[in-house]
Amino acid sequence: MIFCVSIVMHDRIEEGERALQDDPGMSERLPDNFDMKSKPLLAQLGTADATEDTIFQAIKSIYSIAEFSAECLVISLLYIERLRSLTGLHLLMSNWQPILGIRFLS
Repeated sequence: MIFCVSIVMHDRIEEGERALQDDPGMSERLPDNFDMKSKPLLAQLGTADATEDTIFQAIKSIYSIAEFSAECLVISLLYIERLRSLTGLHLLMSNWQPILGIRFLS
């Protein structure tokens, strides 16, 4: 389940990065809540590319620490998709960790 969610997240990040290339000003319109620079711990971790493996490891860490059920992963993905559809916010290399963290830890 974790692997499947990480693949979907990776696809959404690639989609968002393509949209960013088409509209470079999009990154300036991101809410501060989802800005890596406003989260020092995530800024340190954010140097790595968002590969399927790094996303998998991030989700696996949160999943094992919090002892979530598999259903929580699906619900979290639904919340992220809903956030994207209602706000027009794209998942990017610069914001996927805060979005993932906010969904899993709130």
